[in-house]
Amino acid sequence: MFTETPKANPETPAVKKAGKYHALAEAIRRGCKISPVQCRRLTFVPPGEWGEELASCALGAAALAVGFEYDRANFTPSVFSYRLHRQFPELQDRIEETLLMNKIIALNDDRGWSREKIADWLDSL
Repeated sequence: MFTETPKANPETPAVKKAGKYHALAEAIRRGCKISPVQCRRLTFVPPGEWGEELASCALGAAALAVGFEYDRANFTPSVFSYRLHRQFPELQDRIEETLLMNKIIALNDDRGWSREKIADWLDSL
């Protein structure tokens, strides 16, 4: 007797092996849902400047996903960076001759990659 093997649903994403940067990649994806508009050259763009919603870069999206609350009046890049590195120490890893954090910034700002593409790239490492 034969048992039919269920066919893969094309709408079901393939299960990926969780790599070293998977938590960061997933945080970026979750942050994209919190802040659907991507910005470049800035970590955040407050609501009202580009649209009705808070815009964020890839690292800003990751921060929002882990509970960072953007407050324009009190935002300082150094405090943001410190808190992000505490949450994701892997940002200090060296990738292609640079820190992972700098590579993500370059992909977001200079290469024009979407935050989702950056997350996929992180999962591929």
